[in-house]
Amino acid sequence: MKLKFLTCLVLAAAVALSVTALPACGSRGSQCVLEAENAVLEPEYDEDIAEVTRANSRSEYITGGGKFAGKMYAGSTATWFFTADRQTECRIRAAVANADPLGYAFTAGEGRVFTVSLNGDAVDIPEFVIDEGTQYCDNWQILDLGTFTAKAGVNTLVYTALSDGERLNIDYVAVTPERGQVKEHSHFWKNSVYPATCTDEGYSRRYCDDCGYSYVSDLISPLGHIYGNFHYSDELLMMVSQCERCGDAITANAPDSDYFGEVFYDEDEFSVRPDELVFEAEEAYVCTAGGLNNGDTYIKEDDGSCNSPSGGKLVENISKAGNYILFNIEAERPCTADLVFRMSNTLYSADGIAGLDPMGDYVYCTVNGVQVDFTFVSFPGFDEHSYFEWRYVVIKNVRLQESNRIEIGPKDGGRGITMPNADVLKVYTDGVELRAVKHYDINGVTCGEYSGRYSEYLDFESSDGFVLYAGVPVNSADYVLTVQAEEDIPVAAGELALDVNGSTVNLEGISLKRGVNIVVLEGVPVELLENVVAAECSQKVKVLSVRVYTGQPLPPACESAIVPSNDYLGGGGRQPSLIYEAEDADLGDSVSSREGVELIERYIYENTGASASGNGAIGNFAVAGNTITWRFSSSGAAEADITVMLASAYFDADVNGNVATHDLQDKIILRINGVAADLGGIVLEVDSVANYYCWQAVTVSGITLKEGINTVTIEALAYGAPNMDVLYVYSRDALLAAAA
Repeated sequence: MKLKFLTCLVLAAAVALSVTALPACGSRGSQCVLEAENAVLEPEYDEDIAEVTRANSRSEYITGGGKFAGKMYAGSTATWFFTADRQTECRIRAAVANADPLGYAFTAGEGRVFTVSLNGDAVDIPEFVIDEGTQYCDNWQILDLGTFTAKAGVNTLVYTALSDGERLNIDYVAVTPERGQVKEHSHFWKNSVYPATCTDEGYSRRYCDDCGYSYVSDLISPLGHIYGNFHYSDELLMMVSQCERCGDAITANAPDSDYFGEVFYDEDEFSVRPDELVFEAEEAYVCTAGGLNNGDTYIKEDDGSCNSPSGGKLVENISKAGNYILFNIEAERPCTADLVFRMSNTLYSADGIAGLDPMGDYVYCTVNGVQVDFTFVSFPGFDEHSYFEWRYVVIKNVRLQESNRIEIGPKDGGRGITMPNADVLKVYTDGVELRAVKHYDINGVTCGEYSGRYSEYLDFESSDGFVLYAGVPVNSADYVLTVQAEEDIPVAAGELALDVNGSTVNLEGISLKRGVNIVVLEGVPVELLENVVAAECSQKVKVLSVRVYTGQPLPPACESAIVPSNDYLGGGGRQPSLIYEAEDADLGDSVSSREGVELIERYIYENTGASASGNGAIGNFAVAGNTITWRFSSSGAAEADITVMLASAYFDADVNGNVATHDLQDKIILRINGVAADLGGIVLEVDSVANYYCWQAVTVSGITLKEGINTVTIEALAYGAPNMDVLYVYSRDALLAAAA
């Protein structure tokens, strides 16, 4: 190996001497050296293009100008130009080096590895052995290509690579005339650009204004057509789009669909028939079988951020497969109509709202079972995250029957599942009267005396609305409303709007007499905890009371409050009858919300909070479905107050620490013997962002314990469920003991 390296250095030195001895073009003597950096290397536009490269620091002294042409893959050419003052024979030599990445020696010449042409004529060159490549230097060799005839004037010498594996680096070409003078030709380069079209390539051509030589220096791919959104052609009865550049037109021929959809930014951009029916999306039937994607309701009311939805409400959060909106419309006779949906894009992306392109990959629509084709239109996105930039989805020339079903929803499959927010459907006809069949969640409505099928009842409390906090849910109950009317009202729906827990009541078939009326809603569920009957009344109508009847006793939710004096460890409080540690309770199948961290936290001293009772507590509880159950026995029925020591554990990234829990009822359900407590007014404060153990005595008062086993359970509902320390039970009337 040492001998080989020494041989390389000796050869490099010898070549260096021979290069130094070669005079450059224009110097004394007739020899002309054409440097690689002055050649035209082609092509300039491929992925593997030849390029001029600076030589290694160990070999730079043996190259003519310190640079050479490398990456000479098959098809690459290097072209030199020299001027002779007369026709003469010229000896041509080339300085080359092995560029094979493996460095193996190989044979070149006689049509292998490279070819040479002079003025377009191929030159017969002898066979050469190209030495091994080396790691630290370019092993330059001088190849004597032979003697050839140069013409008077500008001559063109072209080296062409033939192989991707066996390759040469090129340093220079030396031209020695037998008589006269030769010198390198100096080009006066200019560029011409030939633009690409939609279908044809463009290119840049570089040409010499002196000798006329030219070559393609860059290729420009065809631009391709830019077709705008498809628009429905009344003449062709199909969708048509034109290229914005060249005007080329294409049509959408979809034999499987009778209708095409298209999207417009503004109502002024499209024409429709003269007579209008407005059908609010929130009054249609909304199927949520697939589940909501955000929040617990699909109806959004205008809070000033919704760009004024029609009717003040819109349908959102239904971007999951299985959901849809159903509009039922009756027509006085079959007719042709135009449909216009007012919708807003909701496809979130890191850069804003992404376009639904094509809309047919995301949304489907049917009219009486016939599919609307959304393949040829995109629902636009925009740069900012705003879900209420309204657009108009237009479907022209739809055939309506006397009874019609129009359905729109997120499409399962394709490139994603999403559904724009839906505000309203407008249907336009030529003088045909239409009627929107509105959907009501509650249809079992009668007016008259209550039948009395259920005997157990609770009254709603009346303040701004009618509210009842139920300790347990009931699948079916009867709501009985007492309604005062100032005069006879043939259709109650015109003067009164009722809503029970977000479900709309159908009052279209109900009439009211002057005076007191009993309105019964049959088979309506009672939800756990908060139930609300909301009434919007004209001046002619007033709801006086609401009572709910059930087939079995319905316990109201237990009332709760924070009672500091019940914090026994805090000092000054009364002594409890039972102290039951959280870490000793039944955790069931509960799991920690933090990987590698236990639910039971021991020896809590790491921050400013008071130590937990028994130096242990339950934390990291905020996994929906987690439960903790305390079971204790009572010697008999007794009145009691039950206190659970809770602490906010609600991390807020904005403050990088713990903040108060204001919505405790959304985080946990607290039940005593199966009856839920109303936690709506409870706020778990914190004394510092570092303290997750600011214990507060959340107390449920006036509980009646039963003889035997009693249970207290807490179920986690969502992130932010609090930490839990100890259970205190206060009772004077019975003996209490923790139970397994």
